[in-house]
Formats: sequence, structure tokens, C-alpha cells
Amino acid sequence: MNTKKIKNIIRHYKKLRQKHPDTWIEHCENQENLEDAIVYAALAENHLGKRNNHQKRRKKINLEKFAANLVD
Repeated sequence: MNTKKIKNIIRHYKKLRQKHPDTWIEHCENQENLEDAIVYAALAENHLGKRNNHQKRRKKINLEKFAANLVD
């Protein structure tokens, strides 16, 4: 893949993210401290408490245990 094609892919991705931001990442970025950001990232929850699609099959208790282990 040449440099021009890679730059076009990156430009397209950035434009897409501007129009459709990732609310899960933004929610983590907006936390007041690192611990809270880690917990929300591990729980895969956005500002509305909705879980990210790729984590829907995981039991909440398992995600909570994962978050606690990360914070420790």
C-alpha cells in the first residue's frame, strides 16, 4: 500500500470520527481521574450507562471484577 492511499484512509477515518465520535472513549476521557476512566473503560459503559456492543455478552459482574483488578 502506498503512502498516498494510507493518508487517504487516515483522512477518511478522522472525518468519520468527527461526524460520529466514539462516546465510550469520550466518556473515559472526560473523567476527573484516571481510576474512574479505567473503571468506565473496563465496564465498557458510555455516559448513558450503555455497554459497548462488543461487550454485551459479558456478564456485568465479570466486567466489574476486571475493572477492580485493573485499578488494584
